[in-house]
Amino acid sequence: MPVLIKPDFLSLDSCDELIRGFQRLGSAPPRCSECSGSLRQQPNRTEIAAGLFKRGRMNDVLKRLSDIRAAALDEVEAFFDATALAVEFTLLTEMRAGDAHPRHADNERQSDNGQWVPNHTPWRAYAAMVYLNTSGADYEGGVLRFPARGEEVFPRAGELVCFPCGHEYEHEVTPIQSGCRYSISIWLTQDRGRAERWA
Repeated sequence: MPVLIKPDFLSLDSCDELIRGFQRLGSAPPRCSECSGSLRQQPNRTEIAAGLFKRGRMNDVLKRLSDIRAAALDEVEAFFDATALAVEFTLLTEMRAGDAHPRHADNERQSDNGQWVPNHTPWRAYAAMVYLNTSGADYEGGVLRFPARGEEVFPRAGELVCFPCGHEYEHEVTPIQSGCRYSISIWLTQDRGRAERWA
């Protein structure tokens, strides 16, 4: 089955609004112990769990994210003929120069003998990536690659990219050479008990 690539899933204005919201929240350290696990600042990357926007009373961004989550879920269910999916986790990420994601699958890992076995998130069924800016214009590098499938995605602002989480869709993100790459990762599951607390 092919990877779902949908250009113009988001408007450029929506992308800019989300980047600004990310920058407002990501530039300040968490203010309370309740929030400490939701914002991770690393040397080349900042990750914000979407729930932190609620705690930060950023209702405009939270509403936009709610709409994006619902629309991405609808797209995945229709394209992959999947049913009874729920959003498991929503993450906004800023990758900076030097950052990359090594080759991996989202719900499996290779054991020492080379067999694919469940990883620490085996309940994840699909991943939906929403890109907020454009490779080659806003930053250099950051290409999404599926090596075994021979596919590459050069992210574009507003684009939605979705794929199953198994090893057949093992993927990587090439190093960021310059600039900042902004994206939203949405993982979907058929295990309703794993649904992200949102309301």
